Amino acid sequence: MALKKHDISNIVHDDANDLIEAQLEQWYFKDAEQEHALATDLVKESEDLTRKITENLGILQHVPKDEDIALQISMLNNYYKEVGELEGKRQIAEEAIDNCNKEIDRINKNLDKEKNKIEEAASHDRRLNILVKVNKVLDLYENQLIKSKIESLQSNVLGHFSNLLHKKDLLKLLRIDEQTFNVTLEDEHGREVDRSRLSEGEKQVYSVSMLAGVAKTSGRALPIFVDTPLSRLDSEHRANLVHKYFPAVSHQVIILSTDTEIDEKYFNALKPYVVRSYLFDHNKAEKFSSIKKAYFWD
Repeated sequence: MALKKHDISNIVHDDANDLIEAQLEQWYFKDAEQEHALATDLVKESEDLTRKITENLGILQHVPKDEDIALQISMLNNYYKEVGELEGKRQIAEEAIDNCNKEIDRINKNLDKEKNKIEEAASHDRRLNILVKVNKVLDLYENQLIKSKIESLQSNVLGHFSNLLHKKDLLKLLRIDEQTFNVTLEDEHGREVDRSRLSEGEKQVYSVSMLAGVAKTSGRALPIFVDTPLSRLDSEHRANLVHKYFPAVSHQVIILSTDTEIDEKYFNALKPYVVRSYLFDHNKAEKFSSIKKAYFWD
């Protein structure tokens, strides 16, 4: 079917109107929804505001009166004043405590110093006490050692003297004073023997016996030097010294003798114990002495 021009125009016009109406209807509903939502929000805000107003009114009902507030403020000011005073006292107290702590530190340092001094003094006193005790022990030990050595020396000297002397009953006891070390000789009857009354040979034997006793009592290997040992002895005493004394008195014996003392007979008796012999040969013309490895008749 063919449409005419005005028919087409009417159709277009109708469609446009429908579109406009639809658009207007859409806008209307949209605005209505927005208005409704806005109204709902306003109602909600109004309700919240009403609730807050109600709460505030309730709070306001509990607000104290002006005179009560003034009283509270006055009390609060008094409290602040007391707090200020207490704060000042606290600061003073803290300063006092700080000063006390400093004083305590100073006192403790002084106490430490005094303690160290006391400990040093006590240590010094202990050392002194120890030294005093050690000295006492050493004195006691010295006295006991001297006594022991003197007893040993008495026995050794008397043993050598009796062994070398042909008068076996001449001496019975030999005493050495622990303080003065003076020697006293006694016979078999307890009578003191005057050493000045001994013969020259007996004095010589006494001297070499004392020398041998000292060497033996010392406990050390000491060399023995004897100068002209037989010059004042008789034949019996000479024989005793040659056979009993020289070979046994020490590990090393040096004898300075003349040819009339250690003669050929005595030299042969000592020869097994002799390591070396020397001869001092004096040259009268040149006035000097020469030393040879020999003896008088070698």
